[in-house]
Amino acid sequence: MKHTNAKLISDLTQEALSAFRWQVEEDGNLKSPATRVAYYGRIKNIIRFGLKVGMDQAQIRAALDRCNVLWTADAMPAVDPHRH
Repeated sequence: MKHTNAKLISDLTQEALSAFRWQVEEDGNLKSPATRVAYYGRIKNIIRFGLKVGMDQAQIRAALDRCNVLWTADAMPAVDPHRH
């Protein structure tokens, strides 16, 4: 809610989620891809909880589909200085 100003599932628009993603990606303190994935996972887990408690499946699934913008590229493999 703090980052997207969302109070309802319908407030989690593609634009709001994309803005949140870019805010996280640009944060210099969040360098690890795993940390960024964890941040995104928090939002997705809250939405998924709605399925468990019986909220409207169509709305929940639509919100989860909009969350597809929350992804992080894998970390680059470590460079082996001894390999040519």
